[in-house]
Amino acid sequence: MAGTPGTISRILWHFTGGPRWSEGENRQETEPKPTEDAYKALIGILTSRELRIGQYKEVFRAPVPGPFTLRIVSAQIDDAVLEREYFPKTLESSPVCCLADIPIIHLHYHAHRYGKIAIGFHRDAAIQHGFSPVLYQRYNSGIAKRTYECISNIQEVHRYRLTEGLEQSLAAVQNKVGSLPEEVSSALEELSASLSYSEFLLEMPKDALMHVLAYVKTFDNSEFATIFAEREWRSVKPFNFQFDDVSMIVLPRNPGKGDHFKRFVKEAETIGLPKTVSVLAWDDLVEY
Repeated sequence: MAGTPGTISRILWHFTGGPRWSEGENRQETEPKPTEDAYKALIGILTSRELRIGQYKEVFRAPVPGPFTLRIVSAQIDDAVLEREYFPKTLESSPVCCLADIPIIHLHYHAHRYGKIAIGFHRDAAIQHGFSPVLYQRYNSGIAKRTYECISNIQEVHRYRLTEGLEQSLAAVQNKVGSLPEEVSSALEELSASLSYSEFLLEMPKDALMHVLAYVKTFDNSEFATIFAEREWRSVKPFNFQFDDVSMIVLPRNPGKGDHFKRFVKEAETIGLPKTVSVLAWDDLVEY
């Protein structure tokens, strides 16, 4: 069997210096965490042996069509055209934890956004846990539009509360005409039960679509060189790992700024990290 190409890695990486989540702007910040904060995050992950669900949520973006408007091109009525403006809409997924399928030789492309401290997990261990690759879609793609439309339509049906509306209408009729014939009441009860069951059934595709949304990442053309190149994998549950699941750990030397590589080599034994896990200096591993 032929080996895998150089664009596919057997190691999935978690960078501990990724940007924080901005609640005000509903997106990641543009700068990575300070190196010291990324180092503390690394120690916390390895001490607990858990990659937790973070604050990061996928903000799914899609353009939604507005009403048609008539535009007169010239004095000739035949030159009038119908135009439609699209408005950006967003949906939030469940929080996720993330890994990235990045070959070692390409790690340096991501340092400016995610820092230089990373844990590499064996891909097989991540797959066994349930991590799945992200589906990347341009925010105005047909798939993005249809996904938003499906979720929006289901939510719209729920907004009308069909069963509740029928019960209120029935109560209003009874207040005016008194008791209804038995066959009418029986038919209305059956209709109410059918509507209630239909609403229950709609919950399942809505929940399924919201789950799928956590594995869809929308982006625009300006993000090709960063977000699209991550080849991200996600899970909607925490990753409770063993040290056997860890392939290697990478840290920068940072001469004169704390030398996080040397600090970690001294601290690794306290954490209980076995010597079978490789600890490498970013400066030696990544060639610029």
